[in-house]
Amino acid sequence: MNNNRPSFVWRLWLLVAQVIAVSAGLLIAWKAFGPEPVAPARTDIVALREAPHTDTSASAPNGKAVMTRLEGGFRAAAAKASASVVNIYTRKTPPRQLPGWLRPYGGSNEEAAQGQSSLGSGVIVAAQGFILTNNHVVEGADEIAVMLPGGKVAEARVVGTDPETDLAVLRVEARGLQPITFADPASVQIGAFSSTAIADREYAAVAGRFSQYASGAEKRVTEVTSSSGSTLYRTTFTGLSRERAVAFCNALKAAGRDCIVR
Repeated sequence: MNNNRPSFVWRLWLLVAQVIAVSAGLLIAWKAFGPEPVAPARTDIVALREAPHTDTSASAPNGKAVMTRLEGGFRAAAAKASASVVNIYTRKTPPRQLPGWLRPYGGSNEEAAQGQSSLGSGVIVAAQGFILTNNHVVEGADEIAVMLPGGKVAEARVVGTDPETDLAVLRVEARGLQPITFADPASVQIGAFSSTAIADREYAAVAGRFSQYASGAEKRVTEVTSSSGSTLYRTTFTGLSRERAVAFCNALKAAGRDCIVR
């Protein structure tokens, strides 16, 4: 009896080992060739507000009406959008401080402890707390805070980014937010003004503010026709190198303006 006991234990151990091996093989095969897990259903629906479509082809307003409408459009747009525009504060965690004899010349303990801070802007696009901003505003940030139109400051987190288009989406936990209303794309005219006088004035304002980039550039005013048939004017800075034009455009975007480098 005693001589048969080790043989029985050995057989039992082999049986258990085989069961474990077969189970592991089945599990690996299921993970490799089995159906993909079903993603959990998302119940968070983001609703964007869009202005109703207007048919501009039915009647073309006269030049005076177009000029009056566009000249007042800037003030009206700013007043309407101000309730949806936010300030974005970002901070990068300071790197680990080095001993004084290893720190670069001129660096101080106070500068090393503060890290890097920056300021940008964004716009509320959904009442659930989604905010659209530029990717360069939040890129690499460790802390993000948003000052809402009412003055309240809320912590924000990054939901998604697209470096190629320089866009990023943030989200804050707040109530009573007023999302921006997106205009009808058919009625939008980008970078055009109703008269050459306004185009010249805007060109001079940009050239004066960003003189380090615009110095030596030449002005070109192009006449364009809107979808309603009215005549508008678009200004262009020409005569700049590619590198300088890109730097100029980046500075304009950082200031909240739009530009295109061709």
